[in-house]
Amino acid sequence: ISKEGREASFEAQEVAKKYGVSLDTHRSVSVSPKIINEADLIFYVDRKTRNELLSRFSGAAKKMYSLSFLASDVPEDIDDPYGKDSDYFRKVFDYIKKSVDALYVHMKS
Repeated sequence: ISKEGREASFEAQEVAKKYGVSLDTHRSVSVSPKIINEADLIFYVDRKTRNELLSRFSGAAKKMYSLSFLASDVPEDIDDPYGKDSDYFRKVFDYIKKSVDALYVHMKS
C-alpha cells in the first residue's frame, strides 16, 4: 500500500510506453474505507498486500481476488518491481497484462 501521490518510477514509465501505455499523469492513491466500500471487486497482486488490506478492512474479504487467479503462467504473487531495473519491470508488466487479459476474457464470456 503506497504513499499518496507517488509518481510511477522512470523504469515503469519507460516499460509502459513500450506497450503503448502512458503513466505520465499516474499518481498513487492510498486505500481508504470509501474506496473499499464503493468497490465491487478488489484485486491484489500479492498475499502481503492482501493481508495488509484485510487487517485494515476485514469486511473486504468477500470482494478480494488475486489478480492472477485466471491467468496461466503467472505466479500467484506478483512482486512489486519498485526500485528494480527495467527488465524486472517488463516481466511484471507482462504478468499484469496476462492477468488482466485473462480477466477480460472471463468477464466477456
